[in-house]
Amino acid sequence: LAATGAAELYLSTSTGIDDPAETHRLVALVGARFPGVVVGLHLHDGNGQALACALAGLLAGARVVEGSLNGLGGGLRMPSGMALRGNAATEDLVQMLGDMGVATGIELAALVEVVRRHVPALGVPLASSAARGGTRGEVLRAGRV
Repeated sequence: LAATGAAELYLSTSTGIDDPAETHRLVALVGARFPGVVVGLHLHDGNGQALACALAGLLAGARVVEGSLNGLGGGLRMPSGMALRGNAATEDLVQMLGDMGVATGIELAALVEVVRRHVPALGVPLASSAARGGTRGEVLRAGRV
């Protein structure tokens, strides 16, 4: 793969039914098979495990994790009757990584404000934990702990 000039390879889910152990295994396998190629993840949250899969993938060597504001979007091949949960929410990914001391270059408070201000205009509810329940900083400032 690297011999063809590919610098990055992304593993993507379309139904979001992955589990953290499988994500870890696949990222490690791809990283070992294609050393020097950046491994990335594009995760959907059909089973509520996108954040756990992101963390597992990062621990296995993934260097990029994609999300979308409020998790907007969804799988192309959602099983019949399965609620559309969309993508991993960028603001939840940024909050998790920030809480772990990983610099993302994204200002969480500003990102959450954008989500809260603009997503309701799309006619969809706030879906991310950071936008619905508040960021860690908001919770601490409000004395809710």
